Amino acid sequence: MSLSFWSNYWKSAPGRYARFYSVQTQMPGKTILASKGNPDLVAPFLKTYFKSNTRSPEYNYEKVPEEILLQIPDTSGAIAATIRARPAGSFEYMPISLIDCFCVRPDMRRKGLGTSLLVSIKEACAASGIYNAIFLKEGNPIDALGVLPIYSSFYAYRNISGLDKSKSVSYMTPSQAYALISSYSLLRPDTFLIINKRTDNQRWLMYRHSGNSTNSGSGIWVLALIQNSYQTISGKKIAWVTGWIESPLVNEDTRILASEEITSSITRLGYDWVWLDYNWIGKSKQFQLDGPFHWYTYQWATSLTPGISYCIMA
Repeated sequence: MSLSFWSNYWKSAPGRYARFYSVQTQMPGKTILASKGNPDLVAPFLKTYFKSNTRSPEYNYEKVPEEILLQIPDTSGAIAATIRARPAGSFEYMPISLIDCFCVRPDMRRKGLGTSLLVSIKEACAASGIYNAIFLKEGNPIDALGVLPIYSSFYAYRNISGLDKSKSVSYMTPSQAYALISSYSLLRPDTFLIINKRTDNQRWLMYRHSGNSTNSGSGIWVLALIQNSYQTISGKKIAWVTGWIESPLVNEDTRILASEEITSSITRLGYDWVWLDYNWIGKSKQFQLDGPFHWYTYQWATSLTPGISYCIMA
């Protein structure tokens, strides 16, 4: 990916003082023509190349409504690179898309294909009236001067095979979860939320801390969003906790209990492994530390920064 793309993109941004502001930019560099992606070809391509090494999880592409899927062929007609934009929800009532399936075949990297795909996906989205996006960068952050992620942390993961649902955790419907989030946002308007009420890829779990007596801890709770990561390890499905909203009295000790009991309850949803933000597990010994991740905004920016409580629906 061209470093000049990111430096030019970010330097054009105005000061970070608004909850939402548009950053419409012209992309530098030569555009390589990208064509509409063929899901039947993209799926095996991503399964093969969307990983850092042979031990990494496999990505299982699934078509979603309203997606924009692009691919660039090599000289033989085989796929050299792919990218997709799909609805991620809204932020401050503005529609946000998620850029994913962003993959360049190893032998075709450092040839400008990544930048060209970003140009092409921007143009394709703009033609459909879509301008604002987010994307996730795993591993090292983008190595370009002036480019800052909106949020960075580390993954923690856990094998949850065979674990059972906790008595302190209950399943919530999306409507119940959004009602709680709406009330929560009135009290804490600085909470960073990208919400997609239309997707079926959402399961909500509520942890309530029981305390040591009948009434103790009744106001201590955590609401967690569980999503399908569409990734597998040796055929075993991986869940992804992408939202964590906690009450004001939650501390590190409570996070240990909440993270362990919430993830223990995910196994009933058909998953064997789970990823979540390292900041959400307290000092639990039940998880292992994985690599870093970074969320970037694309074509927009905001003064808000995700804290412990945030939701980025992926």
